[in-house]
Amino acid sequence: MARSTLSHHLKVLRDAGVTRTRQEGTRCYVVLRRADLDRRFPGLLDAVLTAADGEGVGDQVGSPVVDNGAVERLDGPGCVAISDEIARLYRRCFADPPWYETEDDFAAFPAKLARDAGRPGFAAWAERDGRELLGVCFGWPTPADLPAGRIYEELQRSCGPEAVARMTRDAFEVVELFVDPAAQGRGIGRRLLEAAVDGWPRAWLLTSPRAPAARFYRSLGWRRVGALPERALEVLVLRTGGDPA
Repeated sequence: MARSTLSHHLKVLRDAGVTRTRQEGTRCYVVLRRADLDRRFPGLLDAVLTAADGEGVGDQVGSPVVDNGAVERLDGPGCVAISDEIARLYRRCFADPPWYETEDDFAAFPAKLARDAGRPGFAAWAERDGRELLGVCFGWPTPADLPAGRIYEELQRSCGPEAVARMTRDAFEVVELFVDPAAQGRGIGRRLLEAAVDGWPRAWLLTSPRAPAARFYRSLGWRRVGALPERALEVLVLRTGGDPA
């Protein structure tokens, strides 16, 4: 596709409110406003993408190649399709302190990712340098009626049911964010996180207070609202300008 044609298509999408563009220096980053579109037109994007898949639109040989600095959005099946790559990156990111993941943890990760990818509303974002996967972020909207599960139960015990209800209402749950240690400091984590929470009035996540990521989140406006002592984790929440609470 010619650059002029691509620029025209991107302008049409931006003017229509389908994407948003952020400029940093000489680079422009384009992000699909998926959360906004799903709320206003439920099911539309999924229907369009499913129809496109059926027609073979966008088929290409080999792995997808994404330009430097471009955030790629993945649905559940797309995430599972590159689970081997994600698992290798996960190992590079979580083998050292303060995480100390074990070989059993690494072996179990692909199956856990496949289960997570089947959750309602699951979405993931990835960034590459050529074909090399450098960073991944994924999560899902927290269900209005919290299901049974150790994390939610520990949250309610630690923070109280009312606080948890406020924190998780209309919120995106950032489950994982990890960037290759060799690529940290290039803004990859920030771009992935911004793409994940774009359009949501609030988001929340769990992290170790000993991890450098905790300082990173606070620098972006996330604030501590509680802790999970049983896991040595803290609970961080981001409220955007559109959050009435």
